[in-house]
Amino acid sequence: MLPVVATIYDDDTHVFEAIAAGARGYLLKDEEADQLVSLLQRIERGEPPLAPSIAHRMLAHFRAAPAPKQDDAGLTARETETLSLIAKGLTIAEAAARMGLKPQTVASYVKTIYQKLNVSTRAEATLAAVRRGLV
Repeated sequence: MLPVVATIYDDDTHVFEAIAAGARGYLLKDEEADQLVSLLQRIERGEPPLAPSIAHRMLAHFRAAPAPKQDDAGLTARETETLSLIAKGLTIAEAAARMGLKPQTVASYVKTIYQKLNVSTRAEATLAAVRRGLV
């Protein structure tokens, strides 16, 4: 069984948080009944059940996202995001949930960040994040 969200919320925050939390589809309750039935039937064909407006929103989001780049320490965009969240006081588990990743993945990012920044504590990493304007 695939978890599918049926909701009235069609903003980016709700859409991406639901998908990051494991939703395999996202439907809007204001769709016509026959459209909802059609979207749900797509599950049987292995297609993602997404309301058309949500699919367009997701495509626009990823088209607008800048390509991953590295900063002066060689941090990737994902590592920079991790550093920002950790510097804001989030635990590894909290950062992982926010990013839609497993805690082990984020812990690996933190280890790499420490190596690239040549730091050994969260306080030093936080200072580096402040210097980069991430906090």
